[in-house]
Formats: sequence, structure tokens, C-alpha cells
Amino acid sequence: MGTPHRMNRDEFFGRISPLEPAGLRSVLWTLYWRGDAAMRERIETELAVIRHGAAARKAAAPVVDPGQVRLKVQDFVELARSGAYFAGSRAVSPKERTRWRFTFKALADEVQRALRSPEPDEAFPAAEQLIELARDMNDTYYFRSEDPVEAARFVVSEMAAVLWTAVLRRSGFTEFAGSAARQLIRWESRYGWTRYGSGAVATKEELLADVVYGILPSPDAWNSFADAYLRALDGISAATAARTGRKGNGASPSGEAPGSRASRLARWHAMVVDRLMGGEREDLVDRLLTHPAISGVETDFVRAQWESRRGNLAAAQRTIQACLRKAPRQAEFLEFAVTIGAAPAT
Repeated sequence: MGTPHRMNRDEFFGRISPLEPAGLRSVLWTLYWRGDAAMRERIETELAVIRHGAAARKAAAPVVDPGQVRLKVQDFVELARSGAYFAGSRAVSPKERTRWRFTFKALADEVQRALRSPEPDEAFPAAEQLIELARDMNDTYYFRSEDPVEAARFVVSEMAAVLWTAVLRRSGFTEFAGSAARQLIRWESRYGWTRYGSGAVATKEELLADVVYGILPSPDAWNSFADAYLRALDGISAATAARTGRKGNGASPSGEAPGSRASRLARWHAMVVDRLMGGEREDLVDRLLTHPAISGVETDFVRAQWESRRGNLAAAQRTIQACLRKAPRQAEFLEFAVTIGAAPAT
């Protein structure tokens, strides 16, 4: 007999995502009632941890005012960007300059509590400001630290997940999709947000593509989000055209080249293709893989995979050979070329 198939994490979450809370409780009850003693003990232990942990968090976490949190974050970010913490300023005491990471961590905790409050609206910009600051701290010295994101114990993907969940709960799917799509494009980082990619924070980081994947439960949600994502890309191209006078240029107003953006977002683009292929809105894949704002070898590679899966082998071979001309030593490209019988171009 062969080894029984075990679903991976994505497959399992995909199967249970349509279930309402009542359905999940029913599944858990069946496991508890029909399982052996070890299974029942494990479930009882987990339930006790959840119950006691929730009670402890409720008792320990003070009520926060989202408006006050927003003002505190705004002040902190403005001082940091002005150089007050790094170069010195009367606005920040010498003691506070050495304790900045504790201030950052405390503000991040307050923002997350504010996002979980019944009326979190004013916490939305506070979360955005902290993520933007963390993103910029990677290559700008706002604080005296070799790896400031690690020092502050700030997990960008965790904050983004709490923010997007709060926006979805408070404002609905349309508002969530519009803002999250723009933020995904701006914030995604292929190798995390710490400066050196090591340490406790780096081990907790997720790609933002994976965060969005966990929030979108149905084909309709994927179609709508992909639409919003393409509108966000259109906005980048339009803003660049208005600034440069050159229509179709995919570089962003910040100066990022389309190829760099394509590299950062390659995982997300592969996910979109995987989820939309064969569905009612497969046309969105065509638009995505030819969009000037993400033109580059990484997008071409996704297109080669897509053509292969559609049965357009000749097109896939031509595309992967073009990729190898641009990046001849890219192991992933070489492996795929061999898989589809495309001899590397010479």
C-alpha cells in the first residue's frame, strides 16, 4: 500500500475556510467524541489554554483610545524622521534616545489593541505610519542601532495582518481590497524587513502575500482583490506618466523600477495565477502578466509557468529562454526550462 496522502497547510486551510464557526465547532466535537483518550486530552488542554489565555489578556490589556494612540504615533514618527533620535534634539531627552526601541514596541502594542477595538478607524493611519517607518528603517538611520526593526521587536507582517483584518471588519471588503492592494505593492519585501534577515523577528515574519492569502476565502474574493490590485498598478503607471510625460512607463513616482517591484511581488503574482486560472476571471491573469508596472524577468517567469499549465508549450519555452538570456544562472529558471524541455538559449 502507498503512503496515505496528508494535506499540506494551504490545502487544509482551503478546505476549512468555507466553514462557519458552527461548522468548525462540529468538526472539533466529532474529533473529541470519537477520538482516543490522547486526542481528547490534547483538545481539552488546548481549550484550557485558549480560555485562560483570553481571560488573562482581557485582564491585562488596558482600554486604549484609538485617537490618542494615533497622536502618539504621529509625534514619535515625526521626531524619528526629523533625526531627533539619531542626531540629537531638545525635543528628545538623552535617556529617551537610548530607550527608543521600548517606545516603539509600546506604541506598536497600543496600535494593535486599538485596531481590535470596536471603533478602530483612527488606529488605521497609526498602523500605516509604523509600518512605513519600519520599512524605511532598513536603509535609513533614524536610530542608533545596527538592526532597528529587530531591536524594536516589530513584525511588519503581524501588524499588517491585524490592520487588514480590522479594515475588513470595520469598513467591508471593497475598502479593505482597495487599501490592502496598494499597501501590498508598497510594503512587500521578499526577504523580510530586518536589516540582516536574522534574529527573533525574522523568524516570525511572513510574506505579505501569505497574509493576504489567509484573508481571502473564496474565488469571488480573489477575483475582487485581483481587480483592486490591477487598479493599484494602473495608478502607479498613471502617476508616473503624469510626472514624466511618458505613457506606459512602469517606474513609480518614488523611482522604483518595474523589475524591482516584480521581484518583490513574484510570490503574490504566482498566487494570483494559481487561484484565478481556469475560473471566470482568467482575463485578469492576462492583464496582470502584461502590466508595465511589473514588467521584468520575474513576471516573465510566472508567465512561462502559466503558459505551460495552459498547454501552450511553445510559448512557455520561448518565454523561459528569454528569462535565461537575462538571468542565465537563475537556478529556478534553469530547473523549469529542463522540466518543459526548453534547452537554455546560448
